[in-house]
Amino acid sequence: MKTEISPKKELSSKISKKLNEDEISLREQEINLLKKFDLDLKFGPCLNVKRIDRWNWASRHELNPPEIVKKILEEHPNDVEYAQSLWFQYSSLI
Repeated sequence: MKTEISPKKELSSKISKKLNEDEISLREQEINLLKKFDLDLKFGPCLNVKRIDRWNWASRHELNPPEIVKKILEEHPNDVEYAQSLWFQYSSLI
């Protein structure tokens, strides 16, 4: 016996899938922007320093770190992938 899916349910499923794809894409965009921040030496050292601490250090020293970086970090305070620099995963090797 074949179960048919109603058009409304099918549309809802497509919208939900699209929203999940957009969220992943936004996350990837934000992480890429944060990695660029990590690689920009003018904002100070980033080894063994959380991104928000580095952003605050750069701000205190009037280095004008990007406000968007601070905004992203404040939106994800407990997410390690956002909080830690891209070098965090290599800290045991340094």
